[in-house]
Amino acid sequence: DSVENCQAFISGQTLEISPTLMPIESFGTFSKANNRILMSATTQDDSFFIKGLGFDIESVSNPLANTDLAWSGEKMILIPSLISEDLERDSVISWLAKTNPERQFGIVALVPGFSKRKQYEKIGAKVVSSNDIFDVVKCQVLIDHRFSF
Repeated sequence: DSVENCQAFISGQTLEISPTLMPIESFGTFSKANNRILMSATTQDDSFFIKGLGFDIESVSNPLANTDLAWSGEKMILIPSLISEDLERDSVISWLAKTNPERQFGIVALVPGFSKRKQYEKIGAKVVSSNDIFDVVKCQVLIDHRFSF
């Protein structure tokens, strides 16, 4: 819908058109959100937050930070098949993401579609969508006494 903000690549067999600027305003859930939180590993160039995601310069120059925290969590992305061809998806999920009431941290898995959620449901995970994620997280925070407002 915005060809003037796109670039085209032509080969002997294909034509690919892709935006040079992401049409963020087309994604109202993101562009109209009161708060947007991104992991620090999202990009190494802060100018992308301004130009590509529409953040204001002040929010990028002065990001939120909790100076009282000595540790704010770690993130790990695993691609088992790149580690070993013997690592089968369902067994890795069952091993890493099984519920454990004594665990002092949470696990979040992002999957490419709802068809991939079945293994997580089998092991008792809470599966949420964009429609209910905020309600589920809010409910969990209220139940879990380790969090406070």
